[in-house]
Amino acid sequence: MASDRNMVSSEDHELNYVLRKWGKKQSIANRNILAGYLKDFKADDAFRPHNRENFYKYIDQKFLKSNLEDSDVTEVADSNDTTAILSGGTSGSNVGDKSSTGTKVLNNADAYDDSKKGKGFLIPIIIIGALILLILLLLLLFGFCKCPAAPVATTTTTTIEKITTTTTVYEKQFTNQTLSREVERYSPIYFVKDKAILLPGEDKKIDMIADYMKNYNSINIKIEGHCAKVGWPKREYNLSVKRAELIKSMIQERFDRVSIETEGFGSEREAVKNPSKSDMAKNRRTEIIIIDSDSDK
Repeated sequence: MASDRNMVSSEDHELNYVLRKWGKKQSIANRNILAGYLKDFKADDAFRPHNRENFYKYIDQKFLKSNLEDSDVTEVADSNDTTAILSGGTSGSNVGDKSSTGTKVLNNADAYDDSKKGKGFLIPIIIIGALILLILLLLLLFGFCKCPAAPVATTTTTTIEKITTTTTVYEKQFTNQTLSREVERYSPIYFVKDKAILLPGEDKKIDMIADYMKNYNSINIKIEGHCAKVGWPKREYNLSVKRAELIKSMIQERFDRVSIETEGFGSEREAVKNPSKSDMAKNRRTEIIIIDSDSDK
């Protein structure tokens, strides 16, 4: 037949494969029975095309039919003999085969009694299940089953970038404290005895203080005037006020964003108590006190 090329090249090999597949003994007698099945199969037009798959179906029907017609287990002739039982049933005829030990097989019925625990009904189900699995395997092997490719798992990696924000806090360079320290460097400012006139070089102190004040938007200060004790309190007071007013005018000439308050104390607040003649010069002075200031720097 045209499609016989789908069968294996060796019929003996193919028949042995079928016997193993259905759990039958690979004996000459069983192969002869299957050879007869194969001949009938090739002549049976109901099983076209005559390929391996249809041959398995044909054999399966033969075994099932035989199993239905003869469900009893035939006893062996001699209890001393070792009997080989075919586990799936053949075409219904006895298989007479002698093994290497001389044991004769009397029947090709199932190897167990159907009445034991009801297991006889499992044989056809197992055979049918095996056949279905075989058919599916053949379809896969011959490319008849085009199964969709398994989905490929996609892994998405999300990178979270850590953003670090650095906040730089700039400390103001010009504050009340820095202005006070700068003024203290050039204060007190000293005067000539009994006059509201600066000693030589003291005006340089006013220049340095005014230059530093230019770093500020606004400044509020107080200038205190003092003098040495000479025995005339009213005169001493008036002289201390004049000295404070002199310093006020000199600063305002150099820096106009300043508010200045003046006050005279006469000889009430001597820098040196009970001074000698040389120490009295330290009491002829003015002092600058920073009250408030504002700067963007």
